[in-house]
Amino acid sequence: MYKKKLLSFVLLGVCSLVLSACSSSTDSKKDTSSSSSSVETAKSADTSSMAKKSKDSYKDGALTVNDVEYKITEAKTYPSASDGKKIIALYLDITNHGSKPADLLVEYNPHTYIHAEQKADNSIKKLNVGIPNIDENGNSVEQERQDVIANDKVTSGSTVQGIMFFELVNDSPVTVTFENSSFDNLGEKTYNLQ
Repeated sequence: MYKKKLLSFVLLGVCSLVLSACSSSTDSKKDTSSSSSSVETAKSADTSSMAKKSKDSYKDGALTVNDVEYKITEAKTYPSASDGKKIIALYLDITNHGSKPADLLVEYNPHTYIHAEQKADNSIKKLNVGIPNIDENGNSVEQERQDVIANDKVTSGSTVQGIMFFELVNDSPVTVTFENSSFDNLGEKTYNLQ
């Protein structure tokens, strides 16, 4: 008896949903034209406000995305955790010029905006994120700088030191590209390996 009542309520609910969906389909057709024009209006308003708000630039070796500046201060090579390979370490000063804290792991992760590539044979290869060797304590080269990017939010007006690693494919120069939040290339810098 209980199962029959439960089944009846479930069927009644499904029928109600189907009937309400069918009855409102004519109403939604009427609203379609007005909603599409409002979407177009919102898009054009969004685009113009984004263009005014964008502060993305690359100047004097520093990439600025929104209110966060990334400046590579040094580049070194180290052994990789991968056997027989090397990595390039890019030492960064990261400055928050905005009014709110900048989360380096999520919204302002340097790997979103800074990329590296090398010439290999007859092609240009994008370099993967590198992993440095780990010592007997479980730490790697410049562990403190790695932790900054993995754990920190940079407060307004502050500068922190971070690091990025890319695994090398050979000993040819590394070209680092700097992109904005729309993934447009704003500049590049080449590092010769020693």
